Amino acid sequence: MSEDTKEFCKSCETCQASGKTGGTPKAPLIPLPVVRVHFERVGVDIVGPLDPPTASGNRFILVVVDHATRYPEAIPLRTTTAPEVAKALLGIFSRVGFPKEVVSDRGSNFMSAYLKAMWKECGVTYKFTTPYHPQTNGLVERFNKTLKGMIMGLPEKLRRRWDILLPCLLFAYREVPQKGVGISPFELLFGHPVRGPLTFFKEGWEQPLKAPKQDIVDYVLGLRSRMAEYMKKASKNLQASQELQKQWHDQKAVLVQYQPGQKVWVLEPVAPRALQDKWSGPHTIVEKKGEVTYLVDLGTARSPLRVLHVNRLKPYYDRADLTLLMATDEGQEEDSDPLPDLFSSTEQDALVEGVVLADCLTAEQKDHCINLLGQFSELFSTVPGTTSWCEHTIDTGDSLPVKSKISRQPDHVRDCIKQEVQKMFELGVVEHSESPWASPVVLVPKPHSKDGKKEMRFCVDYRGLNQVTKTDAHPIPRADELIDTLASAKYLSTFDLTAGYWQIKLSEDAKPKTAFSTIGGHYQFTVMPFGLKNAPATFQRLVM
Repeated sequence: MSEDTKEFCKSCETCQASGKTGGTPKAPLIPLPVVRVHFERVGVDIVGPLDPPTASGNRFILVVVDHATRYPEAIPLRTTTAPEVAKALLGIFSRVGFPKEVVSDRGSNFMSAYLKAMWKECGVTYKFTTPYHPQTNGLVERFNKTLKGMIMGLPEKLRRRWDILLPCLLFAYREVPQKGVGISPFELLFGHPVRGPLTFFKEGWEQPLKAPKQDIVDYVLGLRSRMAEYMKKASKNLQASQELQKQWHDQKAVLVQYQPGQKVWVLEPVAPRALQDKWSGPHTIVEKKGEVTYLVDLGTARSPLRVLHVNRLKPYYDRADLTLLMATDEGQEEDSDPLPDLFSSTEQDALVEGVVLADCLTAEQKDHCINLLGQFSELFSTVPGTTSWCEHTIDTGDSLPVKSKISRQPDHVRDCIKQEVQKMFELGVVEHSESPWASPVVLVPKPHSKDGKKEMRFCVDYRGLNQVTKTDAHPIPRADELIDTLASAKYLSTFDLTAGYWQIKLSEDAKPKTAFSTIGGHYQFTVMPFGLKNAPATFQRLVM
């Protein structure tokens, strides 16, 4: 009933449409391939509008970042029309050469026929990011944030002249080593460190060294060698940085798979108003385009089909698919059979009380289990037995007896303690004692109760006794090693012992040390109780 209730609530369309955006797990990170050639792949984006505009009327910045060297270019623009963007790009590529691939978002200027014709004539392959998923062009997006922060860091009187100071900001960025590659963009592109303000100060403090005369051929050969070494080091550092970034990102990532025809919700691309749903749908999955992208039928006349990233999707739960058990007029459910039809009535009678066989077993396997349970039915008992294989001892050395006074307890607690002691006395677990040792009794609420009532667990606080008990050094198995051992197993069997500790006898010297006092008298255990210091070691020695 609990699972049916969860499924019923989860299928509420109103809750699904207005649910929080972070309720679905993110897909694992897919790092972009490492580029080793300068300006072979570049990322392009537009920053702005930046208000108020500068004195020249510039409100936008065209940003181009090389994927291999992280070398940025930025051109101030008045508008972002396709001809003006194309003109600025030609100015950049005329200095560094045309790339093989250009990555940009799906802005109207980048997707215009004007720019597509230019890319085709120049032999450039253009790739667009997944709609409303800027992480695909994350290298440029991260630089945009840095560039806007540098502009905001200018004095207020110079902030309106950012287009004039833009070359200075780019110079400062290019001479700083990048965290991912470990080398500055300037040095990766040109093969030697840039001569900046810090170099000026250093030359003023130190005696400048006269550069030895070098033949032009030797210089070119040395430059090529340095460039190859720099790119090799940068690629290695970048790959290690990507692996570390993926490791941190994928800690809570889950790759959700959708099938064609499946109904999904789509996250709205813009921030919704206060009372507007965050998710639209349900929409239908048409095709899986990539590892984390899907072609979705949005059902709109403007854009019926759109490729979306899996992080913008979440499954749709249809309430019509749920099968509910309806109550009859007599108050009974339609499917009111208390026992699944796993076996015949004869087999049900032969079963040991409280044992139910799984549905995955064959008829032959069920018969075999029933015969086995009937043959050893005395072993399946709720009354603990005792073993003669070992006994528990308590070595306290020359320590004096530890005695605690009885604390005041409410009447309902007294009745509960009296009942628990009476049960243990009838089972032979405890006996009357005249021991000088005495540990306090505590009642702990049980975490779960079968009938819903609040039940208490009878416990004895043996912390005083444990402090003077010598440690048993028998090794306790490690949980991770046990899991590794069971990893290759085909079948796993578990056995739950009935009060396993109480099936181990105490030595005659140990019994007086387990004594405890109640209002009704002074008692001591005859079997190993819970809470003793070396009880796990003794139990482990038995099962081994």
